[in-house]
Amino acid sequence: MRLHSRTSRSRRATAFGAFGALCVLAAGASATPASAAEVTGSFTVDRSLVDPTGLVPAGTPFVFAYTVTPPGGTPVSHTVSLVEPTTTITGVPTGSHVTFSAPMPTPIAGGTWGAPELSADSLTIGESTTAWTEWVCASTPWLITEVGHDTSGVSVPGFGDPDTFLSAEYQQTVGIRTSGALVNEAANTQLFRYERSVYIEGLMTTPAGSGETFVDPGSAILDTGLLTLAPGDLHPLGPVALTSGSEVLTSTDASVWAGTDAPVFSMLTLNGNTQTGGGGNILIEETTEAQNTACARYQYLVPPATQSVSVAYSITPVTVDPPSGGDVTPVATPGPGSTGELARTGQSSAGSSVSVILAAGAALLVGTLLLLARGSHSLREE
Repeated sequence: MRLHSRTSRSRRATAFGAFGALCVLAAGASATPASAAEVTGSFTVDRSLVDPTGLVPAGTPFVFAYTVTPPGGTPVSHTVSLVEPTTTITGVPTGSHVTFSAPMPTPIAGGTWGAPELSADSLTIGESTTAWTEWVCASTPWLITEVGHDTSGVSVPGFGDPDTFLSAEYQQTVGIRTSGALVNEAANTQLFRYERSVYIEGLMTTPAGSGETFVDPGSAILDTGLLTLAPGDLHPLGPVALTSGSEVLTSTDASVWAGTDAPVFSMLTLNGNTQTGGGGNILIEETTEAQNTACARYQYLVPPATQSVSVAYSITPVTVDPPSGGDVTPVATPGPGSTGELARTGQSSAGSSVSVILAAGAALLVGTLLLLARGSHSLREE
């Protein structure tokens, strides 16, 4: 009998998950549950400023005060500087009651602050909820199950945020298909029966080690029953297929499913056959292929919606009042060509010179002085 079946051992790997530091999970078992993720809430403070004359320097901080009272807890007060138009406050326990106040800003020369206006004086942080992602899967191509034939894994995104991860559900399946033919090469009729079975093992491998996800000890994939083959007869084998796999397994270990590494799912297949009759004259031509698939979905915490509060600031310029005591009439400065200017420059409105008048007056003054002198002299002579 000449046998041309490809029935040897083969490993095929599927890289599962884009993230995670890893651990070993046996079939049907879970890792030790990690502590549940703790999700907190947040709120934003939107700051606005009315400053029509630009008195407030850029980057001026505004103090905002808030007090957080967790459910059944003690109030804790905080302050934050509002430098940017929007400031986000994070890490607030869910269910907390938060109250607000906005102190008066620091005085600025030349301006007067109005009272800050808050859109609300309090809010309550909502509770977190849980949700599931859709199933995500990755598969290798169909691979001939022969020794030395391998392929690189296929990545399936894992859960990226370990802080909100709750659990993972995952499943590994392996598909097997076979096809071929039997040919009677003898010169006489042969009675022949051919049975094909396959051993399948699913494995999950991490840096910490490996564990089985499922074992199929030897499913019968093909059985021809007892055939009567005349000389030269060709009897088709298949195509036939089967699928084996694990149940849906659960893990709550975020170190496996969330982070930066990826667990790897691989398969081990071992084909076997049983032949009855034929006298060694039956040529068997058969191809057996396998495909490895891994799927997962993730349960995670959904943080409460972010709420907001706004605070409006305004500043107006200081107005300087005029002095008291009645109206003051301004005195005009004489302009060119006015009477006052003419008196100062010695010009008439007609532009004539008054130097002659001044000269005549000077001569008259001199004459008067001479007469007075002569009169005085005459008195002394008498």
